[in-house]
Order: sequence, then C-alpha cells, then structure tokens
Amino acid sequence: MPWRYRKKTIAHIGFDLNRNTDPDLVEWMQHIGNRAAYLKRLIRKDMEENQHERS
Repeated sequence: MPWRYRKKTIAHIGFDLNRNTDPDLVEWMQHIGNRAAYLKRLIRKDMEENQHERS
C-alpha cells in the first residue's frame, strides 16, 4: 500500500496489555480471530448505547 494513501486513510489506534495485571484480557484476546472487527463491533455497540451522553 503506497505510504501517501495509507497516511491519508489509515489511523492506527493501539494499546498494550500487561500480562501480569491483565492476564484475563490477554488470554481472551489471544482466542479472538479477527481482533480489529471484534473491537470495532464492541466500540460501535458502546457508541449506540451511550449516544445520549454525547449529545
């Protein structure tokens, strides 16, 4: 993918999980096939449920 296209269209959002303090989350995420789709689905659900708070 050309870097100009990527720079204009892609936003990289990431975070780290600590194996000592978040072992349950680490284990859960290791079993998720498409993590990006999974996280997007959870975020969109939360957005819908909390839409009244953003208005």
